[in-house]
Amino acid sequence: MRLRRGTTSVEFGMIIVVFFGMLFAIMDWGWYFFQRSQFMDAVLDGTRRAVTRSQSDASLDPANAAVQYTEENLTDYGMDPALTTISATYEGTTPSEVLIVDASMPFEPLIGLFTWQLPDSVSAEMSMYLEMQD
Repeated sequence: MRLRRGTTSVEFGMIIVVFFGMLFAIMDWGWYFFQRSQFMDAVLDGTRRAVTRSQSDASLDPANAAVQYTEENLTDYGMDPALTTISATYEGTTPSEVLIVDASMPFEPLIGLFTWQLPDSVSAEMSMYLEMQD
């Protein structure tokens, strides 16, 4: 009869490494998708606010307003706008002129154990027709 003392501990040690590896990978990917969702919402809301401004609020053109509003939204979502690259351009001519806002920021993983599997940055591009609101 062979002694089997300690085999459970060895098996548990082998399985726990795989379990925690999967858990940390799921947490990092979840953090990436959360950051991406928040980032896309901030860019979308900034673009929407810029294209639907009233004519009386003509202090900024829509492209500069989109950048400003997106930076404000990023701050509201707890992200640092200083790390973000935001550009706003126009495409087309009136009456079908489109404002395109492109933004990207570096992604910092939550745990960072599996960084080779995660994207290095989060990016979003939104495009909307310009509207003139009264």
